[in-house]
Amino acid sequence: MTALIEKFLKVFARRGRSIILAYDHGIEHGPTDFLDNPDSADPGYILKLAREAGFDGVVFQRGIAEKYYDGSVPLIVKLNGKTNLYNGEPISVANCTVEEAVSLGASAVGYTIYPGSGYEWKMFEELARIKREAVKFDMPLIVWSYPRVVRSRTKRRRRLWPMRPG
Repeated sequence: MTALIEKFLKVFARRGRSIILAYDHGIEHGPTDFLDNPDSADPGYILKLAREAGFDGVVFQRGIAEKYYDGSVPLIVKLNGKTNLYNGEPISVANCTVEEAVSLGASAVGYTIYPGSGYEWKMFEELARIKREAVKFDMPLIVWSYPRVVRSRTKRRRRLWPMRPG
């Protein structure tokens, strides 16, 4: 596992730190994210910005990577996503495999989980499968975790507490 961490640092933290431009939100937030800056709706503009501003990498969903990725900056392919159309418990399921990300030129893959969601079990199962696949392909895996507040099961003291996966 240490080799994958070293691989990630070699690609994305050459200067001892890392600045990555995340452009994986279009699927989750929809076009409203781009209203204030219409240029940001253009993935070509995002790649140009990442290249010229010296970003260490970009994060794209599979579809954007397929159509626009040009290899000019290291790529992290976000393997899962959700929309903001559903108002229930968050669940973000895979829409890309590690193998597909490799074929797109990715240097790493990313996956988002929502601990505390009623679907956390499904996301953790999927994350375990993705981790095995990432190790098989010698691919660093980044996990973005957005904990949801859950209620304690203790009847004596009901309190809210955040979850932190470890």
